[in-house]
Amino acid sequence: TPGDGFGVASQFGAVFRGEGLVLEDNEGVGLYVLANGYLECIDCSVRGNGFAGAVVTSAGELELLGGDVTGNTPSVADGGGVGVFTWDVGGIPALLLDGVQIADHLGPGLYLRGGADAVATATSFDGNGTASSSPAGSVLALDTIAAPAEFDLDLIECTLTASGGHPPLLLHHSDAFLVDNTFAHDGLWDVVRQHCEGTSPPIVEGTPPTDSACTLPSIEVDPRLDYFVEVVEEGVEP
Repeated sequence: TPGDGFGVASQFGAVFRGEGLVLEDNEGVGLYVLANGYLECIDCSVRGNGFAGAVVTSAGELELLGGDVTGNTPSVADGGGVGVFTWDVGGIPALLLDGVQIADHLGPGLYLRGGADAVATATSFDGNGTASSSPAGSVLALDTIAAPAEFDLDLIECTLTASGGHPPLLLHHSDAFLVDNTFAHDGLWDVVRQHCEGTSPPIVEGTPPTDSACTLPSIEVDPRLDYFVEVVEEGVEP
């Protein structure tokens, strides 16, 4: 696992449901879902953990309903510093964020690496991506086109903020479905798309974001975002 020690983990098909939990100040992640595990947390507070507030990988499924993911910091061993991180090693992860506040991270509030089935509704992203090397303020989707889902990332009635010229949403070889989101930032575009071969422009309903024309990669994805996450399951290599 990232770092040493974490808050709650669900793996090997286990089902965990919690309400009103406070997961804070762990050396590793607050919530770790892997190996076909399922974890639902209602009105939980995930703050001050190492690497990320939550990690979902190897066909794990995480649902966060209400609550907050705040101020999680890089771990000494593994880096990080993001709110919620998904990675498709060992199987496509599933993620639902509904009414969650994700704030105050050096890296993106939500980072999807590889294929994902991710939905965020009525979720706010504020004060994320504050490191100068962060490619996105609120949400980074990197190579999610690998997922079999019609849309790899659905953002519905969310608030996405960014500062330092970072775009709130960066789609790097990724698709998205966007409905009535609010964007606030000091850059040029609400959405930046790059490395677009095989992808489609975002499908938009309701309020349209300002959208950059698809370009060759112009925003560097810092190699420090190429995290290593150990998957504790026989026969699955990270």
